[in-house]
Amino acid sequence: MRWHDIEVVLDSVVITKRPIVVLDLDDVVFDTMQAIVNYVNKTYGKNYSINEARRWSIAYAPWVKDGTVPFHEAVQIFRKVAKAMIPLRKGAQEGIFYMQEQGAQVMFLTKRTIYIEEAAKKNLALYGLGDFPFVNAPFERGGKERVLRRLYMKGARIVMFVDDSPHNLEETHRMGFPVVRWDMPYNKMAPCDFSVSSWRELIILFEYLMNKYHRLFFA
Repeated sequence: MRWHDIEVVLDSVVITKRPIVVLDLDDVVFDTMQAIVNYVNKTYGKNYSINEARRWSIAYAPWVKDGTVPFHEAVQIFRKVAKAMIPLRKGAQEGIFYMQEQGAQVMFLTKRTIYIEEAAKKNLALYGLGDFPFVNAPFERGGKERVLRRLYMKGARIVMFVDDSPHNLEETHRMGFPVVRWDMPYNKMAPCDFSVSSWRELIILFEYLMNKYHRLFFA
């Protein structure tokens, strides 16, 4: 996604003057890691658990480490799964619409290669989420941080940013807005302001932060 296109999306978000919720896609909205584990287990006759994924990296996936799947094949598996219709996390669809109904502007922020960017948009559309602002950050270290910093500089009031990647959490947790860690086996030590492990917990946190937001700006 070119920076010009990113700027257009960010401007469209800021102009709403709504409090903004920024959501990562993989393993926050989409149940991506579980979909990959299911694919590997079915294809190779294994019984891996998502709890074995102790590092946020294809190279450290348990099926790569034990030699079941060569690294280059594991990369292709990720791309194949990412291009398929990945299931949403339980409560994600309802939660996103609830956030919007409560006056927040939801924006999706992912960091995918160009090969699977369109697949993400297609998947969102299939679940009725295709009309929400979508940004694919530059596929580089610090890509999401740059987008969020730009959004913040435009005057956006970010209620929370939700992500599971240790790198993204490390880069953004001191930027001046609440950073929420979606707990996964590989990110338990990643810095954050809050942590959740389900959409039920995320909605409770959202309501708390929205109340805090309204007290701060409209008291």
